[in-house]
Amino acid sequence: MPDLFDVIVLGGGAWGSAVTQHLAMRNRRVLCLDQFVPPHGKGSSHGRSRVIRPGTSLPEQNGPLIQRAFELWHRLERDSHTALLQLTGFLSVGTPESERIANLLEGYIPLSVPHKVMSPPEVAQQFPRLRLEANEIGLYEPEAGRLDPEACVHAALELATRHGASLRFGERADDWTADANEIAVSTSKGKYRASWLVLALGPWTSGLLKVDLPLWVERQVTVWYRDTEGGLPILSFPAQAPAHSLYGVPEPNGFVKFAFHHGGTAVHPESVPSVTAAEVTSISSLVRERCPDLMGVAESATCMYTNTPDYQYVIGRHPDSARVIVAAGGSGRGFHQAQVVGEMVANYVEGRPIAQGSFMSPDRFRDRTS
Repeated sequence: MPDLFDVIVLGGGAWGSAVTQHLAMRNRRVLCLDQFVPPHGKGSSHGRSRVIRPGTSLPEQNGPLIQRAFELWHRLERDSHTALLQLTGFLSVGTPESERIANLLEGYIPLSVPHKVMSPPEVAQQFPRLRLEANEIGLYEPEAGRLDPEACVHAALELATRHGASLRFGERADDWTADANEIAVSTSKGKYRASWLVLALGPWTSGLLKVDLPLWVERQVTVWYRDTEGGLPILSFPAQAPAHSLYGVPEPNGFVKFAFHHGGTAVHPESVPSVTAAEVTSISSLVRERCPDLMGVAESATCMYTNTPDYQYVIGRHPDSARVIVAAGGSGRGFHQAQVVGEMVANYVEGRPIAQGSFMSPDRFRDRTS
């Protein structure tokens, strides 16, 4: 007879680890399965930094998620006795009439986000290593910061095991079936049963989704520069389409990470091309304009975004299976809200509807895919 659990979570990355943690802390018998050994460098939860910030240019309904995210990361820090979040400040640069600046300023209002509007001379005084155009301004958020993604995943999984969760890694899920009362999951090593199933597979979601949702995986290139001077905030500069922006994150041990936000190519997660010299040059040319003393490229790597057409998450009941919960589509900003996703999914298992409702529901794509 296959092992029986309350919930099986497929995927142990940012969202899967948080779901497992929150369920285990509510005394649910939970099994987390991953084909790799998290935290690992093959998906979307690796590296030394992820941005977390109180401001957003997204619709107003995202605001409560962002505010709750800070609370839950601090709680995980306390529960795991691990430092996970460091405040660095966040500087967004653009012209006053640009859509990116207008949307940010509008988004600050309902959330009462502390911020400062800075002229080029003010930016030069506070951050002398940066270069702005004469017609640009900076929007500075002092309460933004950096999460350590691999430490976050490790802390969530460690806390989950402390509360009784079972973790089985290096074990790939091949298939699942569902009826009105039970879920059955087949893997490369065995078969498991549960009352609930959570699909938190990141770039691998579509392979086990069993419904046609418009998810697509986008390859991103990241380049690290050596930096011995310090003093930089997290940065976001305008970039040429199809990229939304160029962002930079100061990291520990004398590095600054730079990457384009969106504008990458569609890939399959099993075959992601390596970084090319031309891609490093493309990023470096903009870095040279904005941070001219950051010249030494230390390393480069790829990661993946799992996108939806509206860049909103897909969190809710599977369109065809009432006991299956989909948690997918982080769209390049999902890491910093991982703890919120974990809490929402745990609430759903306990019979509480996901408060954010239809704007994240998989059903919003039903007309598109029927």
